[in-house]
Amino acid sequence: MKYIPIKDAPPALLELLTDGHPSIPTRYGVTSLIGAPMQRQLLIRHYDNLVVDPLNNMFMLFGRLLHEKLEKKAGKNALTEERLTLPLPDGKCIVGIPDYYDEADGGTIWDYKFCSTFAGKDAEVKTEWVQQLNIYAYLLKKCAGFDAKHLKIAMIFRDWSAAKARTQTDYPPKFKVVSVEVYPLSTMETLINHRLAEHASAEKMTDDELATLMPCTDDERWMSEQVFAVMKAGAKKATKLFVDKSIAESHAEELGKAYAVVERPKVYRKCEEHCNLRQVCPLYKGERQ
Repeated sequence: MKYIPIKDAPPALLELLTDGHPSIPTRYGVTSLIGAPMQRQLLIRHYDNLVVDPLNNMFMLFGRLLHEKLEKKAGKNALTEERLTLPLPDGKCIVGIPDYYDEADGGTIWDYKFCSTFAGKDAEVKTEWVQQLNIYAYLLKKCAGFDAKHLKIAMIFRDWSAAKARTQTDYPPKFKVVSVEVYPLSTMETLINHRLAEHASAEKMTDDELATLMPCTDDERWMSEQVFAVMKAGAKKATKLFVDKSIAESHAEELGKAYAVVERPKVYRKCEEHCNLRQVCPLYKGERQ
C-alpha cells in the first residue's frame, strides 16, 4: 500500500497512520469474515497498488489508542485484547480479539466502538456488530473454554455536539451502552460455515466475476435510499423528505410557489467516503461509466 505525502506532518504521526499490513489469505479476522467477500479479495489482490490518504486512518488511530488505554485499566482476572485463534480443517484459521471479557462482570464481553453519532441514532444495533460479538463469544468458548453470558457495546461518539443535542430529538447522548442478544453456539457455527463457504467461492472468481456474481450488498455499501426533498427557495434544509415523487410534488404544491421538489439520488456512503478499494473496484468503476 502506498500513501499520499502529507506536507509538514510530524514523522511520528505519519508512522502511526501508515503502519498497516496486508491481509493474510489463510487467516480470517472476525470483521473480514463477516464482511463482504469481494472487499477481502480486492484487498488481498491489490494491496500493493492501493494509494491511500493516511489522514483517512485518523479515526482508526484514535480508536486504537483508546483501546490501548482501556486495556491498561482492566481488572486482574479480565481478558483484554486476547488473541483467540481457531484452526480450520483446510489449514486456515479464524482470529478474533475481543476488547474485554471478565467473568466477575457476569461473563460479559465488552466491545468499544469509537464511532459517529450517525450510528448512535439507530434504534437497532448494526447486524455486523451483533455477529461480531457473537463470533467473539463462539471463539472464547472454543479456544479458551469461557462462557459469554452477556454481550455489550460501549459507543463513544467522536463527533458529539452539544448544540445538536439541544436541537435534535433523536440525537444520542455522549456515551451509549447497548446490549446484544447472545446466540446459541450452534447458530454461530452455521453462520461461520456459511461465511467461510462464501469466501471460498470468492477466491475462485476474477474481479469482474465478483462484481457480477458476488457484489457487496446495499447494506455493506451503506446505501442511503433515493428521496425527494421538498425545499423552500433559499433554504439549506428540506422541509420534508419523501420516498414517492408524486407525494412530494403534491406536498410542495400545497405549501405554495416558494417550494419545489429536489431529487436526492441514492448514495453508497461507504464507497464514496470510506472505502479505499474503490480505485480497483470494478463495481464502483462500472457504475460511473
